Amino acid sequence: MTLKSKTTPPSPAADDAVYEVEAIVDHRRSLRDDKKIDYLIKWKDYDSSSNTWEREANIYSKELVDAYWSTIPYTMDAFRHNKHNTTKKRTHSPSPARLERSQWIHQVKMSEIKAAPPLGYMWKDIEAIVNVFKTEPNIFFAEVKWPGIQVNTYIPTRIIKKYNPIKVSLRIQPLVITCLS
Repeated sequence: MTLKSKTTPPSPAADDAVYEVEAIVDHRRSLRDDKKIDYLIKWKDYDSSSNTWEREANIYSKELVDAYWSTIPYTMDAFRHNKHNTTKKRTHSPSPARLERSQWIHQVKMSEIKAAPPLGYMWKDIEAIVNVFKTEPNIFFAEVKWPGIQVNTYIPTRIIKKYNPIKVSLRIQPLVITCLS
């Protein structure tokens, strides 16, 4: 398909020269107006390095434009209104540390946050405080390990401090000693 066009060719020649379009190679959104389309033109008797971007207003052959869009998997209107899907977004795979942290947060959310020891246990039965962490509204929680139970519980530290202050102080004390040394 060919088209006579009055656009400027890639290489300078006479000002009144008419250049023939061999094919439309590609398209993009116009850099000046987001609703308009620019076409990459392959000029007849020129190599591909001479291809130029031309505004759609400078393309005078509707047949050539229609033939180009018939080879594209979406319509011109879909492209104009951003309803096409040219590239798939890459999904970022989380780093192992981030994945581990998100799994831990999920586990904490899914676990039972209690204000009392498990059934049959007393506050003095705490085996160890595995971890202490702070949540969004500035509440500190302790991950508490109980003897004979495989699942740890999460209890606000203020409650443990009230009923078993020695366990909380033993958990925090080594940090204070190392900071002062």
